[in-house]
Amino acid sequence: MGTGTAAFTLRLGKNEYKCDIKLPSGPVRAVELLPVMNAVAELVVDNAVEEAVDEGRTITCKAGCGACCRQPVPVSVHEAEALLKLVAGMEWERRVKVEGRFVAAVRRMEESGLVEGMRGIGKLTDENERRELALKYFALGVPCPFLEEESCSIYEHRPMRCREYLVTSPAENCAAPAPETVKMVQLKGAPAQALYRLGEGEKEVEPEFIVMTLLPEWKGSAGEATVPAPQILQTFLISLGGGGSKSEAKPE
Repeated sequence: MGTGTAAFTLRLGKNEYKCDIKLPSGPVRAVELLPVMNAVAELVVDNAVEEAVDEGRTITCKAGCGACCRQPVPVSVHEAEALLKLVAGMEWERRVKVEGRFVAAVRRMEESGLVEGMRGIGKLTDENERRELALKYFALGVPCPFLEEESCSIYEHRPMRCREYLVTSPAENCAAPAPETVKMVQLKGAPAQALYRLGEGEKEVEPEFIVMTLLPEWKGSAGEATVPAPQILQTFLISLGGGGSKSEAKPE
């Protein structure tokens, strides 16, 4: 399959970014464009970090501070497929360890009576109810199965929601998160939410995500349909909320 270029403008607050990203020239599955969409998400995050620094704030997140990795991390169906493939391709000994952590996480949720709530959290429409459930999960202290020595062991492949999560408050405050003590960096756009609504890429759909620790039992599908790559990216940009203009493939 050949490649083309997607040219688009991303407007984030007062800033405007002219982007040219290489894309496959033919139809693809949406999961194949995860690296491209993650690159867009990184741009949104970098813009927010730049604004925070300009305002005199400092990003306090760092390697070895894994408190946020004990939250119920939502992953899109596309990320779910990619992460399961990542685990399946691991060297045997490491794979056994990671799969064992998933088993332990589910067991802890079952013992606490939260497993059914976690399975259905994506369907909750009441934000307060969802937040209360998430706080109960956080109180269990269940680490992400990919957390090793308090750092992400799959950093380059981490979910989009993880990429968005940055704070400027003292790192130690994240161990007991509250609106008064944890100050998150505010993004001009919502990349992860756009990914939850991506569907097969033809148009926005109802948001769908899975809690990271429940990945092994996921029986869903990221879809087998193929859609022109520029159309998938366009659907993502529109849903992003950052003011992306239309993208177009330019054969090279």
